[in-house]
Amino acid sequence: MRYISTRYDPSSSSPSSRRYSFREAVLAGWAPDGGMFLPERIPHVSLALLESWRGLTYPELVTKLLALFMDDGDAEDATQNAEVDKVPLRKIVHASFASFAVPEVVRWKALPWPYLSSSSTTASSSASPPLSRHPLPSFLEKQEPPSLYIAELFHGPSLAFKDLGMQVLTNLLEHYLLQEGRRMTFLVGTSGDTGPSAAAAVQGKVAMRLVVLYPLGRVSTFQEAQMLAAHDGVGGSGEKASGVAAEAKAGTLGTPNVRVVAVEGSSDDLDVPIASLFGDPAYRAKHALGSLNSVNIVRLLVQIFHFFYAYLQLCPARCASDEGPEGRKEGGREGGEEDFRPLLSFVVPTGAAGHVTAGLLAAMMGLPLRRLLMATNSNGRVLRRLVKEGVWAQEGAAPYNVERILSLVAREGGREGGREGGREEGASLTGRDIKEAMETFYAGGLWALPPALLRHLKSWGVACAEPVEAGAVEETIRAVYEGGREGGREGEREGWGKGGYLLDPHTAVGVTVAGREMERGREGGREGWRKGEVVVGMGCAHPAKFKETVQQALQLTSRGAAAELLMMGEGPAYAGAQTEVMRMEERRNGGREGADGLPCPVFRASEKGQWRARLEEEIAALEGEGGEDGAL
Repeated sequence: MRYISTRYDPSSSSPSSRRYSFREAVLAGWAPDGGMFLPERIPHVSLALLESWRGLTYPELVTKLLALFMDDGDAEDATQNAEVDKVPLRKIVHASFASFAVPEVVRWKALPWPYLSSSSTTASSSASPPLSRHPLPSFLEKQEPPSLYIAELFHGPSLAFKDLGMQVLTNLLEHYLLQEGRRMTFLVGTSGDTGPSAAAAVQGKVAMRLVVLYPLGRVSTFQEAQMLAAHDGVGGSGEKASGVAAEAKAGTLGTPNVRVVAVEGSSDDLDVPIASLFGDPAYRAKHALGSLNSVNIVRLLVQIFHFFYAYLQLCPARCASDEGPEGRKEGGREGGEEDFRPLLSFVVPTGAAGHVTAGLLAAMMGLPLRRLLMATNSNGRVLRRLVKEGVWAQEGAAPYNVERILSLVAREGGREGGREGGREEGASLTGRDIKEAMETFYAGGLWALPPALLRHLKSWGVACAEPVEAGAVEETIRAVYEGGREGGREGEREGWGKGGYLLDPHTAVGVTVAGREMERGREGGREGWRKGEVVVGMGCAHPAKFKETVQQALQLTSRGAAAELLMMGEGPAYAGAQTEVMRMEERRNGGREGADGLPCPVFRASEKGQWRARLEEEIAALEGEGGEDGAL
């Protein structure tokens, strides 16, 4: 398997014309031409092969699927148990999930629809009116209304879904770097969960060093506590750890190969010194810099796999229909196989669009799914306008994985008619076109998708719901929790008892969108959920990471009550993180607010011109005796 840039141009003599190995793509992060890596071809998974994977554990499924992106053979012929590209893949994958708090790695939680409905919070789901006027296959006529499941992806060391890809990525990187006898320093800018996830994954690694920058006052208390616990507290522009910092270092994550920096500013502000260093080829090579953000191809690939896992865990065999306008039989990609349209959809809370890109790749591989619905907060206007109108304009946060989406759809065409026959005239984009589109976007301009390309994108089921406001998120958290506490037939059936079920605010954005789509389905809308459909909402983080938001949503005034609600997890990560939260609260109760008393370096807003130099100091402190060139 070879990898190419989204800006691939075979006629060029530049790096855009190169094809890269899996190892090269993993170690590079960004493509050298400024684009993002994608597999040169997309492995096809037939329904027969997919059905043969029923009963696999999550690590076993990840091993099989990841091998397809590392091996040159067909999906059916890939050797899963041997070394792939000289990597002991099974060992690496299983080690990556060994620290997760639950043995199944990913858990599922069924949510009753009544608690998501604006028109009824107590009615039995069996009393719901018909959900769709479209014809349904006969075997679904007796099915219940749509089923909503939360994919609990947050049982990893930092309690966030990003642990799934981050653990596999860092273990692969460590393997490659040790083979080559060198070290790398990784820079991560975070607005929340990426920093704690990277710190948890890199801690203790021999060949990896990490500097994390986070925006002061713009992450949750829990997230900040996780990062401060990881901070080494020695060297650089900070002072030797003492007090809270010393306690943190002795606690959950403190490790000498991780440093944390608080930045007075936004996540966009902290990206400036990071981008400056990555944009300096000489400095980047001299100090062996790398990135662990979702731009790395491994992060993207691992996110593909829980889409497949959802199908295997939640859908009966051949969870698809062969009747009706959305379920008709179609010619398969390989020419002879029947392709089935399913009653399986996903609601994906979306920021940088990595998760929905992974879902799109899963669909292109052959996973039978109907819709990929992006759920966004008020920052989602960019994606909404892109998918609805075909207009790519900078009107908020930049979802950089859109570059991958454009490249995939331009390459693969639409879902109708299969891989070779689904490309309309005027839907092609070259690597140069994609580069121009991204440069226009980042320059604040406007770029329009070719209409045929937009039709192809929608044919894969990609859509973006109306943005969800903060008030609606709190209402959903409260409704789902209190619905479970009320008990009754639905609450008892789901095993909630009197405890309720807590959502983090990101997952709640998705659940809010799912509830709105339920109402649209009741109205007979083509875009709503359909009778018998399995709907999966991606669970982003453990609610303990957002105690302030959850406490406000549930209108709790008792700190003890809030703590009791949030102590729901298993494993040392939960208890350790809660301990760090208490330390943070003690610091703040002692009058040390903001940057005062932080046990890590702080980049002051008044010193922005010095941020790059300060960041270089942190890197130098980590390098220590290892040397600038990264040699072990």
